[in-house]
Amino acid sequence: GQYDGDGHWVRNFSVDTPRSAGLFGYINHSTIQRLAIETPYSVVGTTLDDETARFCGGLVGEWRMSVTLSQCYANVSVSGSCAGVLLGVGQQSTVIRDCAAYGKADAAIQAGGVAANIIGAVERCYGICAVSGSSLETGGLVGRPNINASSTLTDCRWFDGPQTAYSSNYGDNPVVANVQRYPLTAANLSNPANFPAS
Repeated sequence: GQYDGDGHWVRNFSVDTPRSAGLFGYINHSTIQRLAIETPYSVVGTTLDDETARFCGGLVGEWRMSVTLSQCYANVSVSGSCAGVLLGVGQQSTVIRDCAAYGKADAAIQAGGVAANIIGAVERCYGICAVSGSSLETGGLVGRPNINASSTLTDCRWFDGPQTAYSSNYGDNPVVANVQRYPLTAANLSNPANFPAS
């Protein structure tokens, strides 16, 4: 299916659920575009046991196959086992394109400014996110870019946060092109050259 937010904003909303936490908890074969969410909006994966709170994202908690996020914006706080400001976990043909992530991702396993874990592509995205976790799978853009399906990071930027765009602790090394980190300064934020062109 397809959801076109038509540039609308979601505000004053929160999610607190054991699994697949997000504005859209679990989706497949879908496109979400032109939608924005912002604080005070929070997503919390309530930890009940080892199998819960695993997939938490501002827009989408989890998807399994053929999903695209396009021209979306999130300024949220996300926490759980795997947490991303836009997406928790995306598998099998993930595409995140022309999106922006602000806020905070705090996770025990995987944490990323844009997504916690993906198999697919992140293109022309940027993040200004505080990313933290008790494991080593954290990244300014993606916590773990699962290499099983040749993940790619292209024309992306992030400001402050982790020193690396993604974690390679499991040997995951995506195809990377024109991806760069900048210090969070007024000069860097006001320079159009530091942002990917959509």
